[in-house]
Amino acid sequence: MDNSSVTISPNPVQHLLTVRHELQTIRTVTIYTIFGELVYTGNLNETRNELTIDVKDLHQGIYFARILAEDGQQAAIKFVKE
Repeated sequence: MDNSSVTISPNPVQHLLTVRHELQTIRTVTIYTIFGELVYTGNLNETRNELTIDVKDLHQGIYFARILAEDGQQAAIKFVKE
């Protein structure tokens, strides 16, 4: 999957993070710390190309969101939690 078709906003984020894929249906979004610790998993049971995630309880720092599309392709995007 081309990372340019996936957007995360706002970045940096304080409360709500929106993950959007321009071309594919999103199936799973996982969020990891820079140390590789899994801190969030979201599975979509419906056909959507956008997901809003409440990240207010995450500590400040750098995270990676891994997006799995319906066709099995993956993308990873770095974001900052303020």
